[in-house]
Amino acid sequence: LSLGGCFIKVRGEVQEEEAIEVRFTVFGRDVICRGLAVWKTHGAVTHPKGIGVKFQPHDRAQKRVMKVVTHRLAKLSTLYRRSRYLMSQEDFAKTLAKLQAPLSKGE
Repeated sequence: LSLGGCFIKVRGEVQEEEAIEVRFTVFGRDVICRGLAVWKTHGAVTHPKGIGVKFQPHDRAQKRVMKVVTHRLAKLSTLYRRSRYLMSQEDFAKTLAKLQAPLSKGE
């Protein structure tokens, strides 16, 4: 997931250049993004079947939410990859809970 698009695993057939509307909830916020399927994979052992979606430009409020969400997801990813073995279990759990908390109204 990024400001520009995302990859989505799909079972059904989606054609390239097909209009897509992606709806999901992350950190307690409902997000709706419109875009186009710009590429697809057919599935293999190392790559799941899915589509690459390029988002249409976001409105100002949606862009702000997406920036916060992608920033927080990057922090979560870094926490799992690097810090979980360097932190105490208690510190890791506290940091993880803080990053997974719902977004506040100002975010």
